[in-house]
Amino acid sequence: MKFRFKLSTRQSFYLYGFVFCLASILITGYAVYIENQALQIPLVHWINNPSLYPHDPFAETLRYYASPLWYLVAFVSRFVSLEPLLFSFFVLERLLVIFAAGYLAYTFAPQSKLAVVGSMAVFALGLAGPTLGGNQLVINYFEQTGLAIPFFLLAFAAFYQKKVWLVAVWLGIGFNCNSMFGVYALTYLGAVFILDTNYRSQWQKWLLSFGLFLLLASPAILLTFLAFGRKATDENLWYIASKVRFPHHLFPLSWNKIE
Repeated sequence: MKFRFKLSTRQSFYLYGFVFCLASILITGYAVYIENQALQIPLVHWINNPSLYPHDPFAETLRYYASPLWYLVAFVSRFVSLEPLLFSFFVLERLLVIFAAGYLAYTFAPQSKLAVVGSMAVFALGLAGPTLGGNQLVINYFEQTGLAIPFFLLAFAAFYQKKVWLVAVWLGIGFNCNSMFGVYALTYLGAVFILDTNYRSQWQKWLLSFGLFLLLASPAILLTFLAFGRKATDENLWYIASKVRFPHHLFPLSWNKIE
């Protein structure tokens, strides 16, 4: 008598997600105290101890860093050492983006296992796509952009399914991680809303959903307005530092060509 164990669709989905997550971390590796964390880790220390970095012009800007995520990291770091905490968030981020990619593919093509598995694999590989700036889909350290992306993918899936309240929730969480990418996501969804009469015909529901989004995203929106209300001590120095540190954010001519 042969015993055959057959996984359900949901079990297969989770199994593929965990396998791809492990493979993805092995492919990209993991790092700490690099890249954007040069801005974010001092912010965490400063939140927990505002007396740090006195008379440091860079430290003066930390309070206007428009991602409430790091206030959460700072709070949890009071109970858990920062390095294991960042690694735990990194693993969570990688799991979320792989599962979200698979779920979005399932939303668009529910009968295609290849679409679901393929989308998970693409994100797991961490490929640098043919985009302006050549950004990778996943990177080898924890930061707010990587955590925001899965929530925006879930928002796209909910939007396609016309789950108006879930759209607001996922967009709100993603926006609080990275408001710049949140604006991108709102632009995409707004364009579809304007062009598709099926969405426009239910504008009252979507207006309420947008109100809920604004409420949930208010921490990031408030931090952004506070940042705009403050001028740099030395604007020329700020532009020079920006051109050296992150030219792709402010100087379009620095973007690489799409190949």
